[in-house]
Amino acid sequence: MAAQTLPSTLDLILDLSKIKSLTPQQIEYLWITKASSEIPASKSTLRESDTNSRISSIIPSSQFKSLELLVAKNKQFILPVQNPATQQLDIHYLQWQVPPSQSSDYLQLLVIKLADYQRLGAAAPPHTVIYFYKDLSEPYAGNNPEDDEKPLQNESLAKGLVLMKGEILEKSAITVEQLQFLILNLQKFYGVLDGDSGLRNERLRLLMAFNKGDPSFDFNKLVELAMNTK
Repeated sequence: MAAQTLPSTLDLILDLSKIKSLTPQQIEYLWITKASSEIPASKSTLRESDTNSRISSIIPSSQFKSLELLVAKNKQFILPVQNPATQQLDIHYLQWQVPPSQSSDYLQLLVIKLADYQRLGAAAPPHTVIYFYKDLSEPYAGNNPEDDEKPLQNESLAKGLVLMKGEILEKSAITVEQLQFLILNLQKFYGVLDGDSGLRNERLRLLMAFNKGDPSFDFNKLVELAMNTK
């Protein structure tokens, strides 16, 4: 298993003194496309050699705040992912690491093979680590360094961003494509993505039942909803 290399602070990945002066659209472009022309080489968003073990995404801060509220009371979950090699379902245990201070600039999610967690408990190693960096969740002012921490007055630019990056530590446990599917379902079950309100409520009920240890939790229903593309 590879050692984790993702830092817990965004300023070790991006030059925030430059990033803060960009529009949300420019930041999203740089984060997703990992363009290095705007970012110092020592702080590029993604090394080319890591493209087969890391993924990046953007979540609007308004949606992420909804996720944070649910995470506070639902710090664990399980999600199935289809394994194309075996045509079976791989079950992954999700464990949120919530910093003690609500003002922390990140959330961390550990993804562990459920079989490993059942066998080793808290000692089970994660095969994937995902960081949600909240540094840019509030918009920043333009190019005046003295205004770096002041919110933008122009509401048309007031869309905050949370930058997500995931790193696969054990490639035999999950592929990038499977991880993308897992993260999509993570957002569905934690109410981030809009969609059919009935399905959304069913997913939320399962999430809460799992965390309460409620006997109403139905694993077969979990699989059904996880495989539902709506």
